[in-house]
Amino acid sequence: MVELLCPSKVNIVLKVLDRREDGYHDLVSIFLPLKNPHDKLYIEKVDKKGLNLKCNIKELEYNNIIHKAYVLFGESTGLWPGLNVSLEKNIPIGSGLGGGSSDAATLLKFLGNYLKCEHKEKVLLDIAKRCGADVPFFLKSKPALVQGIGDKIKEIQVNFHRQYIIVLCPQICISTKWAYRELDKKRETLDSNSLTIDTFEIKNMTHFGYRWWSNDFEDVVLGTYPDLLKIKSRCYMLGARACVLSGSGSAMVALFTGLDSINMVKNFFEQRGLRVFVNKGV
Repeated sequence: MVELLCPSKVNIVLKVLDRREDGYHDLVSIFLPLKNPHDKLYIEKVDKKGLNLKCNIKELEYNNIIHKAYVLFGESTGLWPGLNVSLEKNIPIGSGLGGGSSDAATLLKFLGNYLKCEHKEKVLLDIAKRCGADVPFFLKSKPALVQGIGDKIKEIQVNFHRQYIIVLCPQICISTKWAYRELDKKRETLDSNSLTIDTFEIKNMTHFGYRWWSNDFEDVVLGTYPDLLKIKSRCYMLGARACVLSGSGSAMVALFTGLDSINMVKNFFEQRGLRVFVNKGV
């Protein structure tokens, strides 16, 4: 049996641009992979073809994106290896941390071991793009500038060494579809012009560190979920250099310096029922 770690991700920058004709939105985002929180996949090879999935959260055993990844791999390659997969789910659902996408990408990387062709990475990338918007990012899990609908990925250098990235997860589940719909409605009400971002702004995002941390979804999410706004305000009161919603939420990600402040922040929020995950700067 093989044990594989499925990392999470946070968006420290997320700009949602115009809605496309296919219903998706173009975006510009900076993704950071994080070790904590993470899911785990336990994979056992068996003789019988097909995928058998078990999970510590029973409702996730059906219609899971892991099934989709397996089927797309089989249809694309003609390979249907026999696998018993056990998913240990730790990344909170509806938190904007990419848990499902990470699980799917981890399975695809494992399935890549069955490919003998020279263009294995391209084959997996093409499958990942059809599997879900964030899945291609998790194939490499490196800090990246992500554009388009999540399909244009450019690795970047970030420098948060000697700092700590804390992920705060309240017991709130936010629908991504709802967040996009509400953001579109608000922009229609404001009668906004076409939304674009120029090359200069993108360059600054990747060079000016924590000063660019921002998320367009905060315009609708924080007003609907005031507890998230309270978390953000409290982080700044406790000394955060930056704090922002990740994805469409509900997780908040904050940047701190100093181990003493980390312990204080962790204790404060855990006493109030939040799950708190600490990462050394990347």
